[in-house]
Amino acid sequence: MKRYEDLPEVLMPKEAAEFLRLSPETLRTWRHLGEGPRFLKMGRVVRYHRVDLKAWLGKIGVETCPPK
Repeated sequence: MKRYEDLPEVLMPKEAAEFLRLSPETLRTWRHLGEGPRFLKMGRVVRYHRVDLKAWLGKIGVETCPPK
């Protein structure tokens, strides 16, 4: 697996899946359902901006409350 710093700014679905530690099939399913991270669609070509993947991870984070 590549270090995320070494990845280009625009990722292919396989690279995006590796970055998120998901399968490319999961990303494909999410795209069809209108879920998951933002993506670019150029004809039949799908790409992901690395910054969009990071932003999406920040949005889905769950904070737990400290015990009282």
